[in-house]
Amino acid sequence: MFRLESFAVFESQSNKWILETLSRHGHVISLPEIALEKTEAFFKPINVNAFDWILLPDTIVTEIFVEKLQNDNFDLFELDSVQICAFGEAVATLLRHYQIHSDIISTSHHHNKIFQAIADYSNHQLRDIKFLALKERNSYEPLVEILQEKEAKVTEFSLYEIKIKDRKNLVRLKALIKGGAVDAFIFASPNEVTALRVLFQEPLESLLANMQVFAVDDLTFQTLRENDLRPRHFEVLLLR
Repeated sequence: MFRLESFAVFESQSNKWILETLSRHGHVISLPEIALEKTEAFFKPINVNAFDWILLPDTIVTEIFVEKLQNDNFDLFELDSVQICAFGEAVATLLRHYQIHSDIISTSHHHNKIFQAIADYSNHQLRDIKFLALKERNSYEPLVEILQEKEAKVTEFSLYEIKIKDRKNLVRLKALIKGGAVDAFIFASPNEVTALRVLFQEPLESLLANMQVFAVDDLTFQTLRENDLRPRHFEVLLLR
């Protein structure tokens, strides 16, 4: 049985039981609680029907996008006329909750694989195709440049920004991760996967390469796999 002595987890009210459980198994390093702040773009009108495709990279932006549409009194059934690319099963599951279709559900968050799926779906006819790329303010999506190289017309729309209360602690945690001082990272939701990727501006497969990764639920497990990680279920720790 592998030996784990130090754990990292996001701090939040809903994760309190995880922190308490982990404290009985070893040293716990908590990340600052995530706060989401809507950008000014959230309050501006957007003509969704002017686009051929909508790119939804994570569950956070998907939830906020749907909220915006509802606030704008937009009929969600009108999205049937637009192609939608869901980056992963968690996004697709959230869309199903709102009875919104997904034309493509990517099994990987790697930009080259997502591009290939879009290109195949479009018979490689991407010139002048209009894409709406929804995003977090500080996130970078390489897929946008690839589509633009193929002469597609891409409009990026930043709907929210991830804020944290204590950035110094975040810098300290990254140093601990890079230095091998953290044995395992526990994720409780797909939103936490997105937040870590955005906050550290680094692919998770390289950031977390030297530690065990655990998921509290099946959808988070799938999201981690889509980010090229090899997660374990959190229940494994409870049996130690």
